[in-house]
Amino acid sequence: MIRKSIEIKKLKKFNSNNAILLVGFPGIGNVAKIIANVTIEHMKLKEIYRIYSKFMPANVMINKNEIAEKPYWSIYGKKIRHKDFSTLLVFTGLIQINDPFVTNIVVEELFKLFKKLNVKKIITAAGIGLEVIKENFELFVTSNNEDELKFVKKKLKLKTKVSNYVTQINGMNGVILQAPFPSVSFLVETYAMPYYFGLKEARIVIDAINTAYNLKLPIKVLDEEIKKLEEEVKVLKDMERAKEELQKKELNYIG
Repeated sequence: MIRKSIEIKKLKKFNSNNAILLVGFPGIGNVAKIIANVTIEHMKLKEIYRIYSKFMPANVMINKNEIAEKPYWSIYGKKIRHKDFSTLLVFTGLIQINDPFVTNIVVEELFKLFKKLNVKKIITAAGIGLEVIKENFELFVTSNNEDELKFVKKKLKLKTKVSNYVTQINGMNGVILQAPFPSVSFLVETYAMPYYFGLKEARIVIDAINTAYNLKLPIKVLDEEIKKLEEEVKVLKDMERAKEELQKKELNYIG
């Protein structure tokens, strides 16, 4: 009954072999979602599957053409030149199922689809929420495979230990680590603020993924966005200082 409520719709013919799959859903700092969106847009991946379920939240999604659609997840794909992988896939969406039991049932069905797509490795990302401002954000890694974890930490020369900091990863970015093939999650410190977009944090993770797996995920575009953001913040700070100076002068004049 629950299984019959999951609909996997194929949008186009696509031959997937030796695939590496990136998973990116909204979360703390929106790190994983930023990585997914940047990869899809700037590497020009094509949408090949949509996944629907009646257990998704009772709402609609407004698309870029202003049309209301029932909620769904998407799988995007592209052929790549790589010594270990022939296909790059991205699994993403805007919403998540709230019921843990149903989520696990859906994930089991997703793993069947991933197997059909010849997925060999899964990469997820997540933000570790901070309530205080730090100068530098630390990166951590976890995996469902001990050898894979050792491989990644060695490639990155990473000394941080996630188990001293994090005991669980929530949502789709975490539950996908239950996959029956090697799966790795890159966790990075970020701000635990609503609607915060961790561009710098996403860049840290993309750089780590590229280093560990010799991929060429887009990083320059994030550098450009970070620069724009820093310029905007500087302008806002300058305006705030100017406003404070004006208020001081007005107070002195009145006095």
